[in-house]
Amino acid sequence: MEIIAESPRPGAQRLARRARWADLIRAEADAAEADAAVARGEAAPRDYRPAATAFIGSVNGLTHDWTAGWTDATLDEVVDEPVRLLLGMLRPEDWRPATRWDGARAGRRGCGSARRA
Repeated sequence: MEIIAESPRPGAQRLARRARWADLIRAEADAAEADAAVARGEAAPRDYRPAATAFIGSVNGLTHDWTAGWTDATLDEVVDEPVRLLLGMLRPEDWRPATRWDGARAGRRGCGSARRA
């Protein structure tokens, strides 16, 4: 664990910003669409505040390390990783895709084909 030393005012501002982001993520998780995702088994019914706080910290850490040159990744990789984390925290622990990717569901012919049906 790493604790960053800072004076009280910036520390309070950082914590307030983190709380607002966590509240936003939690509010989205509590929205009507989230209820539908829970009903479909795509999301876990739980309090997302601890997960949202952990997510914010991981995004901050990744962004810091990437901009400092400590993480060898493309911008796309830096963006994709938090998306994977976010989806992982939303889904139930036992979640598995119903089937393998079916290109027809997305209006495509065959797996990996970029042509539209």
